[in-house]
Amino acid sequence: LAPLSATLVEGGALAPMAVAMVVTTPPREVLDLLDEMHISGDVGSAEHASRVEALGASLSQRLHASLFGELRAAGLWSVAMPTLATGGTGLSAPCVCAGLATALLEDVRQQPGSPRLRLRVACFERSHVRPALAARESVLRRLFDE
Repeated sequence: LAPLSATLVEGGALAPMAVAMVVTTPPREVLDLLDEMHISGDVGSAEHASRVEALGASLSQRLHASLFGELRAAGLWSVAMPTLATGGTGLSAPCVCAGLATALLEDVRQQPGSPRLRLRVACFERSHVRPALAARESVLRRLFDE
């Protein structure tokens, strides 16, 4: 599978109808950019942290948009998932949740007449709960304020 992609596979006898296989590895060009940022010596600076968070949120948005597209194409409207890319990929929960919120908002706007996705995020680390709740509030506020 390509970086930041999702594909659905058939669930087994004890599994749900479908299981999403999600690749959270960033594309090579992103890894190269992170290496360049590290080599440039500004690691630890506020500017570096800001750039990494923005990049992480963008990657998360692309990843979640890919997943939502696969779900819709398969006619599925409900998904339960962990905070994707916070483990081995190492993205922070706040930037992952910000990208998730942006992807969900874009999905709602692009599919005005379609059923809404039912999304459940399983937070396996206590530190992920607040960013996930903040993302939910952000989506609701942005939906109703705009």
